[in-house]
Amino acid sequence: MTTTETTPATPATPHRRPRLALALLALPSLLIAIDISVLSVALPRMSADLHPSPNELLWMNDIYGLMVGGTMIAMGALGDRIGRRRLIVWCAAVFACASALAAFSSEPWMIIATRAVMGVAGAAIMPASMALIGQIFPDPKQSVSALGAYMTCFLTGMAAAPLLGGIMIEHWWWGSVFLIGVPVMVVTVLGAPRLLPEYRSPGSARPDLASAALCLGSILLVVYALKAVVNNGWTPLAMGAAVVGLGAGVGFVRRQGRLVDPLLDLGLLRAPGVARTLTVLFLTALLMGGTSLFVAYYLQAVQGLSPFHAALWMLPQMVAMIVATNLGPWLGQRLRPDRVALVSLLVLTVGFALYIVLPTGRGGLPVFAAASLLTTAGIGAVFPYLMNAVISRAPAERAGSAASLAQTANEIGIAMGLVVLGTIGSIAYRADPARATPTGRGSTDCGRPAATMRCCTTSARRSPLVSTSPRWSASPSCWSCSGCAATGRWQHKARDLRSALMVRLDLDRIRRARTAIDPVFLDSPLYDCISLGEELGCSISLKIETLNPVRCFKGRGTETVLSRLAEHEGRPAVVCASAGNLGQALAYSGARRGIPVTVVAARTANPLKIERIRALGATVRLVGDDIEDARVVARTIAQEDDAHLVEDSEDLGTCEGAGTIGLELLDSGSELDSVLIALGGGALASGVGHVLKSLAPDVGVIAVQPEGAPAMALSWRQRRVVETDTIDTIADGVAGRCPIPEVLEDLLVVVDDVALVSEQSIKTGMRMLYEHAGLVVEPSAALGLATILEDRERFAGRRVATIICGSNVTTSDYERWVLSPGG
Repeated sequence: MTTTETTPATPATPHRRPRLALALLALPSLLIAIDISVLSVALPRMSADLHPSPNELLWMNDIYGLMVGGTMIAMGALGDRIGRRRLIVWCAAVFACASALAAFSSEPWMIIATRAVMGVAGAAIMPASMALIGQIFPDPKQSVSALGAYMTCFLTGMAAAPLLGGIMIEHWWWGSVFLIGVPVMVVTVLGAPRLLPEYRSPGSARPDLASAALCLGSILLVVYALKAVVNNGWTPLAMGAAVVGLGAGVGFVRRQGRLVDPLLDLGLLRAPGVARTLTVLFLTALLMGGTSLFVAYYLQAVQGLSPFHAALWMLPQMVAMIVATNLGPWLGQRLRPDRVALVSLLVLTVGFALYIVLPTGRGGLPVFAAASLLTTAGIGAVFPYLMNAVISRAPAERAGSAASLAQTANEIGIAMGLVVLGTIGSIAYRADPARATPTGRGSTDCGRPAATMRCCTTSARRSPLVSTSPRWSASPSCWSCSGCAATGRWQHKARDLRSALMVRLDLDRIRRARTAIDPVFLDSPLYDCISLGEELGCSISLKIETLNPVRCFKGRGTETVLSRLAEHEGRPAVVCASAGNLGQALAYSGARRGIPVTVVAARTANPLKIERIRALGATVRLVGDDIEDARVVARTIAQEDDAHLVEDSEDLGTCEGAGTIGLELLDSGSELDSVLIALGGGALASGVGHVLKSLAPDVGVIAVQPEGAPAMALSWRQRRVVETDTIDTIADGVAGRCPIPEVLEDLLVVVDDVALVSEQSIKTGMRMLYEHAGLVVEPSAALGLATILEDRERFAGRRVATIICGSNVTTSDYERWVLSPGG
């Protein structure tokens, strides 16, 4: 094999302008760090414009980090062979071009492809930069300090990404977050030849492409398998990916042992202390990555903090890490470095020990603050030493490979922490599907536990006239709150748990629910109403959910809930708050199983529904003026009587039972463009929407609320919980003032649009269903038709289905709304 030899730069030669060179190396690291997390800020608007499927959405978010971790070893070795400065210049140019292309992408695959290229380029720049730092600062103490400054820029980028991305999206378009990288990389391309030394390993052979492929395939397949396990369990695909990935990893290691000039010199692992240092890097990164997954969840779901206040509690730990990253090297110039590293690891250990004993009460916040400060300060102080320990012990010609090995151990540790601890948390979370949310402390005005209210404004009443202009948050399941907007007009990423759980609902559980539901509720009619379609100017299919003992779809949910309850907890008494339909369904399901049922309803509830609830054997309590008052009393009864509280929409069974309607829509073979779904608490929309987005992502899911009860619609549009003061609609089945945060999170993922319709359009829709389909329905069942009536052009020529969700309406109300001349 012919190789080209060049004389390497002498590592001990002092650099003429070391600080400028360090600044130039740190600049791309700042950008690479920003790109790791900034996409989450742009995802909601990107999703609205590009309409990615759920799988595409995951790849858009994950591909960058996967490619960074998967290609870093190969890129580190490549830099040693072709020249580290040359690789930085080339990859900075590639990064800039890919960023510009990503900014103007028109399809999800373009984002995925350009982000993958950016990940490979970033993976090349980082180890080459860290290797050059050792060359520019040959003194070990200076080298550690320089690595500390380098990591400071990286951490600053991580901290600044949400703020910077939020500002840019607030004033420009989502593509602007990618354009941040263009000027930075242009400066790197122009400045590197003037400020950076070159180093290329003499006598190196060409990079071994087979080794590179095995390394990349191993890392990508193993991480993919672990992510698949989190979302879907041990499916054949996940097991196959894990086996092939591990096999590729074994093949990679064996190949390196046989090659004269391997991609990864396994001899590095035999250097004194390197293997132990890599193990420490991996384990600390694993714990830090896994812990970060649940930090925001603890602050908001357990402590009940708003996103704004949760962000304030997390800010000190980032500051502590930045300070410690510089303080550790400074101490190392005055004390023995091994002592500084040992003390830092002990501090880190104490911090993790405090995490184990975090209290759930208010006393948990000081303990959390201490734990987060100790862990981040410990890792910040020791990290430059760990990185330098690996790089400095490698031969100069292998410094790039050593840096990539250390950084890969860190990257894979973080990924494994997220996946492994995320899997454990996911298993614990899903082990009891009847439990929708952790028990909180205190309550809001609506009687909901404060721990489940995740917007700092939800405790205050909101006017229905709140602006409906979208305000996007950090991800489809993250909250943006007006407190954040008031202080800076940018959004905080409130929780990352969704990346492990996606949504609360599970497709396999929805399929299994079919076997638990009384067949009287299943396989409801679906047919094209030709005359109605001709009147509306579109093809309209009606899914009739009223031909059952409770005349609505709710029986699917209550059958699912009580079957699971009997399996896990026996047959305890149950209680619910209901506008009428849920109460009827729960009374029916309870009577079938011999379970005592108490239904709490407002005094203004539909008397026909109340009469039928009593006829089915349930106890009825009438309180207050609307459903929110009933919820407060239902919670009190559940606590005092030790009864199981069934909360519509918050209880997973109500959503997953309703999801069986989505399975039937798809099983029918009907080709649909859109499905219109009445939106109240969200059980029907989240359940059906989850099935459609999982199995037929191109079908549009449009939820509909009346203008007189717009709380969930406003919440969906503003990406935060919005409460309203009053309800003014005839559609009592979808009338609520206090949306459930967990359900809103689900809806943000599975619903494409939410429409608000007028009372007159609802009445007209009821009349048209009577005239064209012979159906007598309650107002909520006509919301889909009302949407078409108010936006005929949008649905013209389209194939649309709407779910006729209920027909519990009194004769007098129906005559007044539909049959009377002034209705």
